[in-house]
Amino acid sequence: MKQILKSDLDDVLTTLNNMTNNTQGFSIDADCDGYQLVRENGAWIVSPDRFLSKRQLYQWISAYVLGIEDGQKILKRYELDRMLEKMGANK
Repeated sequence: MKQILKSDLDDVLTTLNNMTNNTQGFSIDADCDGYQLVRENGAWIVSPDRFLSKRQLYQWISAYVLGIEDGQKILKRYELDRMLEKMGANK
């Protein structure tokens, strides 16, 4: 199993911030107990309400990113269906 480095967390965090157009202020809070995903300099704890290992947080953020990607696909499909409906293609 590949060791998860701080740089891996930074990379997945960059992906998350890019997906959200850097509007949510996601960052990683770390202390001796582990790591958390937070927003707005720690004002909001996004990850589970306990500290995680690097691997756990990496997996958690990766799942969060996949959830956003799925939501975007669903939204795009919905918008396409609405556009086709307006054009009369679904009659």
